[in-house]
Parts: sequence; structure tokens; C-alpha cells
Amino acid sequence: IANRWKELLKLGGAVVTVAMIGGVTTPELRQGYYQRACRLLEQANGLFPINLNSDKAAMIARFQAFASYHTRHMIVDENELRTLFADYDSFSCRRITTPGECVNPTDSFQIIATV
Repeated sequence: IANRWKELLKLGGAVVTVAMIGGVTTPELRQGYYQRACRLLEQANGLFPINLNSDKAAMIARFQAFASYHTRHMIVDENELRTLFADYDSFSCRRITTPGECVNPTDSFQIIATV
């Protein structure tokens, strides 16, 4: 995708993105997301929009569908990013840790690359 972004950018353009660090999406992570989403729905006590509250079963089915398809494309380390963005004129990244919905905490890189 880094190559495609470079093709799409005008001279002087920049990519600003985030890349997560970690391993592959396991069935356990998918199931954990699904269970967390269901817990949050129960804890919301009707705070979702009316059209979603009226069909809780449909919302839960959406959680399951998302969890079954969700795949994280993870970065191993900063060197991998430097390789992916090697053809860019400039590249910088900063490692951060944030709370995540599927995995807590989530480690990632904030990236800025220009052509």
C-alpha cells in the first residue's frame, strides 16, 4: 500500500497514518473482540441510537460478522516501516501506546512520509 500511496500523491504530498505493532489476528482475539462488544452493548443501557436499540440481535450479529472477518496487518518494527517507505523523500515515525478496542494496550507507530 505504501507504493500505491506514493503513486497517488502529488509532488510535495504526504501520507499521515498509523501502523500497529504486533502479531497476527488469532481466533482468540476475534472472540475477545466479539465478547467485549457484546458487554459494551449491555452496559450502554439503551444509549445507542433508537434504530440500533430496537434490534439488539442484529447489532450482535454485526459484532460477530466483524470479528469473523477482522484481520490486523501488523508491523514488526521500525525497520520494516523504513523499508516500506524507502522510496519516499522523507519519513518519520514515533512509537506510541494507546488503549485499544481489541487489544489493550495497542502499540503502534505514527507515520509521516512525503514525496
